[in-house]
Order: sequence, then structure tokens, then C-alpha cells
Amino acid sequence: MDMRAILPCAAATIAAMALTCLAIRVCERCNYEVNEGAVSCSHCGAPATSNVAAFASAVEENREAPGASLVEKEIQEGRQQRGRGDDEVAAALFRNALALEQIVPEGSDAKRGERIRRLLHETGAEGVKVQRQCRACGGSGKTLFTADVIDGKASSVQSSVACRLCAGTGKVTVDGTPAESMSARGAAAKRFAALQQSRKYVAVGGAWVPVSLETNLSVRQVALLKRTAAPPCQTCLGTCWQQCSECQGAGRQPCTNAKCVKGVVTDKITGGFKGLDLPRKTKCRICTGTGYENCSNCAGKGKAACSACNGTGERAVCSRCDGAGTQPCAKCTGAGKVKGVTCAACRGEGIVLCAACKGDGRKR
Repeated sequence: MDMRAILPCAAATIAAMALTCLAIRVCERCNYEVNEGAVSCSHCGAPATSNVAAFASAVEENREAPGASLVEKEIQEGRQQRGRGDDEVAAALFRNALALEQIVPEGSDAKRGERIRRLLHETGAEGVKVQRQCRACGGSGKTLFTADVIDGKASSVQSSVACRLCAGTGKVTVDGTPAESMSARGAAAKRFAALQQSRKYVAVGGAWVPVSLETNLSVRQVALLKRTAAPPCQTCLGTCWQQCSECQGAGRQPCTNAKCVKGVVTDKITGGFKGLDLPRKTKCRICTGTGYENCSNCAGKGKAACSACNGTGERAVCSRCDGAGTQPCAKCTGAGKVKGVTCAACRGEGIVLCAACKGDGRKR
């Protein structure tokens, strides 16, 4: 390749970049300086349409920019993870899609945002579901009832009728305990991070973006990403719950009937056979023969709202930036320029990430 042909082009490019840094308008055709307010270039006569923004756009034209297709990729990946049965990772991908939706140049699509929120709801992201042994039938799948036998002792008798609560399976699907939900959420976070790294994505706070996009983000875009995907409450990991302190997560407590012993109440029948008082055992009406009642503190759920976040799953709003994630640049006092030159601290935006919350708008 002829170096004599390359050198002039390189020199022109370097000169144009230098002029851009000084915020001087240059001609697109010949790279000569264009006077402020001029309608055409005094050197070649070309229309004076070029400016710093146009030149910057030309420099960036081959670099990836955030767009709707990027959001759709996250949605598609989330659907694939759901198909594999990993709802927790799918939910993380849908949350990331919501964050990316905030920075698409053409603006957020309300319909797409609603679609993402619907997908999030369908994943059951509010907590993990687990299978437990049916309490009504003790896992047998058959109906149990208490009956008296000749010796006066109560016993449980199994019928051939399928248990109504578990439909004969012996198991019921219920919400997992706070500890189970937190464990599942933590394991899913590791799988999600490994997946994003394999896709050549990098973390921007709680959000993930392609490596090629990271350096193109403005301060406002970084703050939008971090705020939308802010890490949850560290006490409950965003599950909103903690173990009930009254029942220790069991969701039940012993029957409050003083006469109830393991679900059976013993009374005396006076004037019975030969005038003797005979014992009669019946099923307790309060606990229906189970010997337990729902915990009064948690209504049988075994969990209560997280005390650290009041059940919101989110950290408190940053008091320094009021949740915005940004604050005025101290160097240029928000003007974007220092002595007519673009501020190096904020790159001309006039704002920087909040020093207290690092941009996610939440108290640390």
C-alpha cells in the first residue's frame, strides 16, 4: 500500500479530531475550519452542515449502540431459559431487558415494557415453589379421620377416598421458606452472571450490557441502567420475606384448646353403663383433629415481611441524590464546560454519578 496516499488522510483525521476536542466546527469535505455562523465553507464552498456532533456521530457509526433489538435478545434468551425450566435465570434476564429498555435511543416502548413485566410475573419471580408432604393425609394420598374404638382410644382410620387437599398425590405445592427462596435466588444470580459472561456481556451495576456498548454509555444511561436494575435488599435478597419469629417458619402452633391432646378432646359421659362415667374421645373442633392451628403472627405462612425493607424487597432511596443516581458535576458546576472547553470530568454532560450510591439511587 502506498504510504503517500495514507499519510494525508491520517493527518486530516488527526486534525479533525483535534478540532473536535476544541469544539471548533470543521467542513466535512475538506476539514478546514468553518467560521461560526457561516452557511458554507470559505475554502471549498460546501454547505456548512458539519459540526462537532456530526463528526462525533461519524466516528461512532461503526460502534454498537443500544437499540430495540438488544432488548429483544434479552427477552428471547429469557424465553429459552424458561423452556429449560430455569425460571429464576429467566426472571433475571427479563429484569435486565427492562433496564436495557430505558436506554434505547428511540425511547421506551410501552407495549414491549408491558410484555416484559407480564413475562416476569409468569416466571413466579416473587418466590420459589416447593413440594411438601400433605398435612391432611400425612402423605398417604387417602382421606384420614379420627374414630373411637371399643377400648375408648382414638385412632386414625384411612379411607379409600382420595385426599381432597393433594388430590391423592400425597404432596402439595407451596411457597418455599425465606431461607429456601434466598438460597435459590443466590444460586440463580451465579448462573445468570456466568451466562452473561459467556455472551460477552459486562456488568453495569446490576444490569448487563454487551462489551462493545460499555464505553459508549453516557452518564445518564449508566444511571438509568443502574437504577432500573439496582441490587435488592441484602437482608432478603429481594424476596420481601423473612422467617416468622413466632413459629420459626413452621406456619403453625399447638392448638389453643386446653383439652386438646394431639387433636383429640376427651370428655366424660355421666350416667352411662351401670351409672359409671365413661370417657368419650372426639376430634377437636378448633384444630379439626390436627393438633395445630395456623400461627397467629404469620397467618400460617411461616414468614413475615422483611424488617429491613418493610417487605418491598428494595433498599432505601439514596438521600444524597433522592434516587436520581446523578448529581451536578462539581468541576463545571453543571455547565458542561470549563472556560469554554468541554469538562473532562463529566464529558460535557454536566452531571456525574452520585458519590454516595454510585448511580443506582439506593442507600448503601
